[in-house]
Amino acid sequence: MKKSIQEHITLLSPTDIIIAPIQINYDNDEDAANPVEINLTYNGVIYQGKGTEHLWVDAFATLQNRLPQGIKLACCMTCRHGNMCPYGNKENQLYCTKDVLLNSKDDVIELMDDKGHNSFFERAEVKDMMAYFKLAVNPNDDESFKRVVNKPARGIGDTSLAALAAAAVEHKTSLFKAAFVDDLETFGLKTAAVKKIREFCEMMGKLCLRAQKEDAYTVAAALAIESGLLMFYKSDNSIEGQSRLANVEELLNSVKTYIEEKQN
Repeated sequence: MKKSIQEHITLLSPTDIIIAPIQINYDNDEDAANPVEINLTYNGVIYQGKGTEHLWVDAFATLQNRLPQGIKLACCMTCRHGNMCPYGNKENQLYCTKDVLLNSKDDVIELMDDKGHNSFFERAEVKDMMAYFKLAVNPNDDESFKRVVNKPARGIGDTSLAALAAAAVEHKTSLFKAAFVDDLETFGLKTAAVKKIREFCEMMGKLCLRAQKEDAYTVAAALAIESGLLMFYKSDNSIEGQSRLANVEELLNSVKTYIEEKQN
C-alpha cells in the first residue's frame, strides 16, 4: 500500500532561510520498487530524491545533489550529522539516522509509523524565530509581522494591531510601513501604543539593514537576543520552557553550522 506524508523542511541559501514543502512517499508492499521518494518544491520547481540501499539517507542525499548550487537542506536539528530527518518522536527530540542503516521497507515503515510525525518546524517557538528571520529579510511580510509583534509580550494587543491594520488598509501599505504614518493615532491608537509599535519596527528596521550586510548566523543570533525571545525562554525554568529554549538554540546552531561549512 502506498502512503504519502506532507511536511516542511528548511533550506539554507547564502542570504536566506526558506521553509519549503516536501512530500514523502513510501510503499509497504514487499515487492514495491523505490520505497522512499521525496519531492521538494522550491521556486516552483519540484526536486526529487529516491532511496536505494540506505533508503532514508540515500533519498535525502540524492535530493541535496539535485538542488540548485548554493541551496542546502538544513541538517538534523538534534545532532547535525547531516542525515536529514524532519520527524520527531518525543518533545524536543528528532529521530537521528546517523548510526541507522535503513535497508528494508520494514525499517522505513517502522520509522514512519512508530516515531511519529512531529515536525521540528511546527513547534511554536521555532515558528516564532522563523517569522523573525522572514521579517528581517522582508519587513513587509504582514503574516510574520502579526506573529511576532507581541512575542515576547510588548503590550501590543489585538486592539492595537487591528487599528494598525486599519491604517495599513487606508494607506495601502504594509503593517510595518503603516507604523510610521503621520496620522496613526487617528485610527484609535493611543500614544503609548504607537510608541511601542514604532519601537518594535525601529528594532526590526535596524536588523533588516544588518541582514543585507552580515551573514545569516550573525543576524539570526542578533534577532534571538534583541527580540527578547532568547531571554524569555531562558527565564522560564519549567520543563516546557527549557525545551523551547533548546529548540531555539538548535535552530541557531543549524544556521551557524551552515555558515561555518560554507566558509571552510
